[in-house]
Amino acid sequence: MSDYDLKSLDLPKLYGSMLNIFAAVTGSKLTRPLLIGSLLENGGIPKLRAIKFAEEPTNFPLVIPAEHAAAHMDLPQQVPPVSRHSREQLPHNMIRDFASAYQEGALTPLQVAEEVIKAIAGSQQTTPALNAFSASSAEDIRKQAEESTSRLKIGQARSLLEGVPLAIKDEIDQVPYPTTVGTKFLGAQPAAKDSHVAIRLRAAGAVLVGKTNMHEIGIATNGENVHFGRIANPYDLQRDTGGSSSGSGAAVAAGIVPAALGADGGGSCL
Repeated sequence: MSDYDLKSLDLPKLYGSMLNIFAAVTGSKLTRPLLIGSLLENGGIPKLRAIKFAEEPTNFPLVIPAEHAAAHMDLPQQVPPVSRHSREQLPHNMIRDFASAYQEGALTPLQVAEEVIKAIAGSQQTTPALNAFSASSAEDIRKQAEESTSRLKIGQARSLLEGVPLAIKDEIDQVPYPTTVGTKFLGAQPAAKDSHVAIRLRAAGAVLVGKTNMHEIGIATNGENVHFGRIANPYDLQRDTGGSSSGSGAAVAAGIVPAALGADGGGSCL
């Protein structure tokens, strides 16, 4: 693709009750055929489908090894921890940090669980609140952490993810939470069973700490949610987080969890 013709799209901004009505209309067998073609056309979907990309994707490393950091001083540096709220900080920031600490006996999943529980609660005391999570159960976190601690104690860690706290975006089923997709009209009941990815993570020993907040239905990128609260950027609480996996990105950036699941439909951000 050699040319990029940027054009503004006149698409409605829907939320709350209007989004509820819109979802009902587009989901109806009677009215859906009348609207779907126009909606796709206005969104430029047919043009995207017709584009043939010749370029290979460019991949960037997420982490620059310390021994190579001096050669990359021109890159933006990580914001010092003191610029964030201490209640949201954990002594271990990456999955490998937790795995090493568990193997050395310096830390247990139960200890980490208590820190995560405090960090999630503390993140709601900032001004404005971080609102990274739409649902989290301290009881469920402790139960998982107890089981993980027991496995580590007898040398039966399931993988390097054993005992590592992870969060999941609120459009992916995870027991015991409802899957609201950032709305008030979905997820009336808790999920009856885990999604495949949640099953795989549990099988690997991960401690799933809750559902992360997201832009309603995932149809925009600023993390504004009228139901569960606007997701703030941990580096500057007055700014947006990006998204639509806004809560997942905020939870990781704030140091609450070392990793969180999002869902990339073209604009998700972790």
